[in-house]
Amino acid sequence: MKSIIQLFEDKKIRTLWDEEKQEWYFSIVDVCGALTDQPTQRGATLYWGKMKQRLKMDGNQLLTNCQQLKMRAADGKSYMTDAFDLKNTLRVIQLIPSKKAKSLKMWMAKAASEKIAEKRQAKLAAAEEIKTKQVITSTKKHRKAKIYFLIGTLLGALLVTLIIILF
Repeated sequence: MKSIIQLFEDKKIRTLWDEEKQEWYFSIVDVCGALTDQPTQRGATLYWGKMKQRLKMDGNQLLTNCQQLKMRAADGKSYMTDAFDLKNTLRVIQLIPSKKAKSLKMWMAKAASEKIAEKRQAKLAAAEEIKTKQVITSTKKHRKAKIYFLIGTLLGALLVTLIIILF
């Protein structure tokens, strides 16, 4: 997984790109901090902790999708952090009363679609490269076949000429 820090309205949100699943994961503490304008990381952590406690009390199944992923913190060290994939992060955002929720959803959707487009472009480029190599190989084989045909024709003409001369 590739860890990336992205900015949403000057707030850092730690993300991970899972190459195998082709999916983004977002630090939910950072998302809570960005939506609620928490001045410190500690405030965002406390907000998420209280929210998590309420979700458990309500029997909300959303927490079953929460994953602990290693993400780099402000001190440069990596720590296990609560994270959700895009779909479940959007669900959490709906539970947070904030005027920024809509713009954060749009920002996340844009980030996800850009990554998907980037991957699609890479696949298309790889497919085009393979196709080009096949055309080059096919052209080389065609050239060899032409050369062999010409050599055969010349040898045949030479053989006919020798037979006529000798007889």
